[in-house]
Amino acid sequence: MIAIRKGAAPLSLLSAGEDHARELCAAYEANPEAYQSGETKMSIRESIYKLPEVKDALEACHHGKCCYCETVIPKPFAHSQIEHWRPKSCSRQEPNAERVRPGYYWLAYSWENLLLSCHFCNTINKRDLFPLENPATRARHHGTSLEDESPAILKPDGDADPRNHIT
Repeated sequence: MIAIRKGAAPLSLLSAGEDHARELCAAYEANPEAYQSGETKMSIRESIYKLPEVKDALEACHHGKCCYCETVIPKPFAHSQIEHWRPKSCSRQEPNAERVRPGYYWLAYSWENLLLSCHFCNTINKRDLFPLENPATRARHHGTSLEDESPAILKPDGDADPRNHIT
């Protein structure tokens, strides 16, 4: 895993993402039970977080590598994926655990939550996994605090240097 230092968020992500995140929050508030049960899914727009300038900015700060395995993603980056560190639709504590719904929908367009990943790491390894030291502290909606969570997975663009944790 490489340490990532991102610059400022692309303006297109900020404008479109913030507007749609507010819509997602309002939808949740209108019927939280439907989203928690999985009966209704959040309509997260890939077209916002996959804007060319977002992917270009991620590719630049990741130096064209997967944030987890450091595989160089061949250009034109057709096999790269935009990874949500905190999963946007649902999350799981471990691979065979029950999915917790909804996911971190309010962070779907957050620059701090987006990373560049290879297909294998995003769809086979990480997927919707987001283990916490104490699963009872999981933020279940936009009205709860992320401060109470203690993730059991390193954040490639976080404050901790991955070299101090991986041997």
